[in-house]
Amino acid sequence: MGDLAKKRIVVLGGGVGAMTAVFHLTSVPNWQEKYDITVYQLGWRLGGKGASGRGEHNRIEEHGLHMWYGFYENAFKAIQACYKEMGRKPGEPLATWEEAFKPQNFTVYQEKIDGKWKHWPMTLPTNDSTPGEGGEFPTEADMVSMILQEMVNTLVQAQQPEGPLPPDDDLPPGVKSFPWWRRLIDGIEDKLEDTAYKGGILLLSVALKITQDLERFAAILPGDGSSTVHHLLEQFHSWLHNLLKEQLDNDDNLRRLWIMLDLSGTIVRGLLADKVHKNGLASINNLDFMEWLKKHGVDPDYTLPFVLHNFYDQAFAFEDGRNDKPNFSAGVVVYTAMRTYFTYKGAILWKMQAGMGDTIFGPFYQVLKKRGVTFHYFHKVENLHVSGDSINQISMQVQATVTTPGGYQPFRDVKGLPSWPSQPDYSQLKEGKEIQKNGYNLESFWTPWPGVGQKVLEAGRDYDMVLLGISLGAIPYICRELVEARTEWQNMVQNVKTIQTQAFQLWLRPDDAGLGWPMWRKQPATLTGYDADDDLERAGLDTWGDFSHLIIRESWPDAQFPNNIAYFCGAMLSADGLKLPPPTDRGFPQQAAQDVERNSRYFLDHYLGHLWPLATQSDNPNELNWDLVVSQYYRANIDPSERYVLCVKDSVQYRLKPGDSKFANLYLAGDWTDNGLLSLGCVESAVLGGMQAANAILPQFGYPPVEIIGWAE
Repeated sequence: MGDLAKKRIVVLGGGVGAMTAVFHLTSVPNWQEKYDITVYQLGWRLGGKGASGRGEHNRIEEHGLHMWYGFYENAFKAIQACYKEMGRKPGEPLATWEEAFKPQNFTVYQEKIDGKWKHWPMTLPTNDSTPGEGGEFPTEADMVSMILQEMVNTLVQAQQPEGPLPPDDDLPPGVKSFPWWRRLIDGIEDKLEDTAYKGGILLLSVALKITQDLERFAAILPGDGSSTVHHLLEQFHSWLHNLLKEQLDNDDNLRRLWIMLDLSGTIVRGLLADKVHKNGLASINNLDFMEWLKKHGVDPDYTLPFVLHNFYDQAFAFEDGRNDKPNFSAGVVVYTAMRTYFTYKGAILWKMQAGMGDTIFGPFYQVLKKRGVTFHYFHKVENLHVSGDSINQISMQVQATVTTPGGYQPFRDVKGLPSWPSQPDYSQLKEGKEIQKNGYNLESFWTPWPGVGQKVLEAGRDYDMVLLGISLGAIPYICRELVEARTEWQNMVQNVKTIQTQAFQLWLRPDDAGLGWPMWRKQPATLTGYDADDDLERAGLDTWGDFSHLIIRESWPDAQFPNNIAYFCGAMLSADGLKLPPPTDRGFPQQAAQDVERNSRYFLDHYLGHLWPLATQSDNPNELNWDLVVSQYYRANIDPSERYVLCVKDSVQYRLKPGDSKFANLYLAGDWTDNGLLSLGCVESAVLGGMQAANAILPQFGYPPVEIIGWAE
């Protein structure tokens, strides 16, 4: 950078990646002596794809269904530090991070058997660890042993069916011919006297022993030790299928046992066959996950449909939002699954106790504002201009004139909790009455509102460094010159895909029991994989969460008081790639909103009986009884910057690293950047992007880089 006099850093966008970067840049001592930070934000609120607002009766209105996974180590560490510094008093709403997040270990998957949907409830054990505390994370070699150990545990704990199993022939033919067999199974057989699955447990136990010391066993086994394990797993797969195949259709427990062990065994066989323990998980990112599973012999009749409905739905992993175009990078899926199920802390899921805006972005804003970060709302980035290898200008539209002394005050107080409204506070804007009267949406790409003027930031005069936190979908529009100037940017926008998503929320009078949810006595449910409609024109509303715990955060009158809040979301059928209607197509947002409402109502009027059998019409067991509905909210996530970033096969290598934008004064933050094995559209990935951006900047001012927990290139 040359002279290390005080520098000016401009941050564009206020999503998770950008706010994480700013949080870490301002967490070092005496940072204000070395640089200033100014954030420019479209509209009136921070949050990006995670923004939420308050509507009528202070109801929380989200972009979709947001929860944090227990493996979000870096996200939790940052938010814990943020809450501690925010210093809310005991008794105030969400005074600590423990009050802001509650663990949830119950989830429900879906199966479609003989044309009928079935619930697959799953409760994962909690543990005494705290997310954010770090620790050792599995390598590719560790993963094989961890999966095999879990397979052994699953088979040992498997419930016996009501009727007798077919005879267990102990071990498949040929296994005992291995000369090293007896040495390896000494001590194992004695523990398995009464189990019906003795043969399979022996096979898995021997495979596990080998993987735990591959280097030693490679010297005594024929060929490479991993090839022997692969052979044992093939034997196990054949043995288990022969044992259970006659009962897979009519015994839920045995079928689910088969699916879990078939999926796990196929993953291990794939890891071994592709030598991922040597080549790394990135070496299989050129294949779609289901494509990779098929390559290694997964069951196409039971396991593959389960993977499609439950793994892909959670990540909106469908190109153009189409059910017939699943696409999910294999290495990223395997890594994410390992982190999800084997490294979670406390519980597999953590539920926010208010909207994401109130729980995450409110505290970030309060802390950063107090630290001295400057925020300018109502600034719409229109173009980044290139000169040589730098960004020499940034063009913005000023959307409105703020009249409040000290700048725009973004919060609404809701029962003592600082909250973002779903609309701007028009009273603080000179043009507020006109904007409100005409219903102009200041967050919309298609708004007819022309703004009140232009602002052009000049390199050297207004900034020295630029941190771009606006998501990938907007890049072709605001970074046209960058894309034209660098093939790396061209490759990224062509190969890294985004899609539209859709969501709706219902506030209902009955609670879960009154709706007929069959597992209502357990903790509130999160369900995924219910692809109820095969019609591609209405694909996507496959995930549901019970968010009734948020009722206490809202302000409903007695006559309209709900006892249940339900969130639904999913992928939305959309145009190919990033091709969107031009900003002059003013009717597109209204049409998209109508599409989401139509899709949602079709779902509720045709497929609801599977979820809530007591909430349907007396003459139609699948149609919602609308008399039970207190309120409803529909959302189409269509704007370029709020489109969900996919991780399709053969695309990770085209993502740009946060610290290597190919322009000298530009840094990148967000879930769309190259975050190694977690290049996925999730909070932790966005946090990783923000931390890497901070780590590219901090050493230039003499600060050490921030430690990133579990970082995997």
